[in-house]
Amino acid sequence: MAKRNTTGDPLTYKVYVVTNTVNGKVYVGQTYLADGEARFKSHVYHALCRPDKVPKNRFARAIRKHGGSAFVVETVTTGIETEEEVNVEEMRLIAELHADDPRFGYNSTKGGDGCRASAQTKAKQSAAQQGVTVQQLVAIHKESVKAYNDKVSYKDINAMIFARFGVHLSSKLAVTQHRANTCRVCTDPVQVTRSPSSKPADFGKQVSGWKRGSKYTQQQRIDSMLRKRKQTLEEAREMDVLIVRLFKQGAKPSAVAAASGKLVGFVQTIRRRHAEGTCILCQS
Repeated sequence: MAKRNTTGDPLTYKVYVVTNTVNGKVYVGQTYLADGEARFKSHVYHALCRPDKVPKNRFARAIRKHGGSAFVVETVTTGIETEEEVNVEEMRLIAELHADDPRFGYNSTKGGDGCRASAQTKAKQSAAQQGVTVQQLVAIHKESVKAYNDKVSYKDINAMIFARFGVHLSSKLAVTQHRANTCRVCTDPVQVTRSPSSKPADFGKQVSGWKRGSKYTQQQRIDSMLRKRKQTLEEAREMDVLIVRLFKQGAKPSAVAAASGKLVGFVQTIRRRHAEGTCILCQS
């Protein structure tokens, strides 16, 4: 499906050429923005303002070295309707201008790929980010999945990885990638046969106003609250009754706090929970 703008009209592709006025080198690119100038502004922003996010290619290094003002942009082809056509035109211009030759241009490829990295490049990037070689990362992935299938815990797998390879890597990430078939490293990924750990039947249900997904039982919540308040269940209930009664009599929060010996925020929380019906002490 063709890309469309905010008004619903189909977008057309353009091919542009950026020329360095200092040394005459060129860069050829494609875009579906308004023109090549708009796309070049994005190049400049990422090269100068986000150097940690942009790939360290020749074009980005040239922009950082010479500045955006040293380049002129020309949109040479417009009105291209399909990706196939714009890829062909981009490849033609790169070949014609020798833009992929470091002596004459800044393009890293022969064009037509939209700067999409190959599977091999993605594998190298993934390994480099984790401080290992591709071969080591493949071995770590396979060992992690095999150990997980044998019902070894993630903690023990991570310890095994560190003992064997000397790096701290997440075995859970490797297992997750192999289960979803999204691993960018392994050409022959190991299948995950062990099912994910099951959760309790009541996991995630709304219980007494507490957050969804809480793994604690009602009694554990009550015990935790009593420990924080340093009171028994009877003392806590008597305190709540006193606070609620004083509020019903029209007392101000500061007066209720003084009478109960608690902070203003505490007595207001007790009043709110009783008004909402979410006090777990009353429901126990």
